Amino acid sequence: MDNLIAAKKAVPCIIVMDNGLNARAAQPQQQGAAQGQRQGGFGGFGGFGGGFANDFKNVLFNDIIPMVEKNYRVIADPQHRAYAGLSMGGMQAREVTLANPEKFAYVGTFSSGAWSVDQVKASEGFAKANKLLFMSGGGKENMGCVEAAKNLKAIGINAVGYESEGTAHEWHTWRRSLFEFAQLIFK
Repeated sequence: MDNLIAAKKAVPCIIVMDNGLNARAAQPQQQGAAQGQRQGGFGGFGGFGGGFANDFKNVLFNDIIPMVEKNYRVIADPQHRAYAGLSMGGMQAREVTLANPEKFAYVGTFSSGAWSVDQVKASEGFAKANKLLFMSGGGKENMGCVEAAKNLKAIGINAVGYESEGTAHEWHTWRRSLFEFAQLIFK
């Protein structure tokens, strides 16, 4: 990011990272459950469909965003906020932003699957509020992000699909994805 900003390819911004999986870490044990297991689906964190995304949404809206707005000089509106995530964090980004389109104008998902036209259409207000939807994946992952972006552009969404050539579900893919995404936001 520093190099992109210095080269005037990215707008200076504050980046905040959190571990989205820790939202339920203190949840009490289920009655009769084995030691170490918690309620919920995948990995005990509430499943992909909403549990962990909803828990993290509460942390994001009640803790993280207020902390950033209190302690840093930011413009506190959706046009000056982006939300990106990789892998499961990208699925959280999709779930949170589709359910709360008024919170973020820029969304990036890296190795998190392609967004569908139906998902976007089902989210009231997303098409109007969103300035950029960036989807990416490694070429070896077959995420279908480039094709999905074409489909979303056809319904008026500023969607960008990026495929990291020769990479898979790995850091190299996500570094390349961030490099591309960072040059598109806040412009």
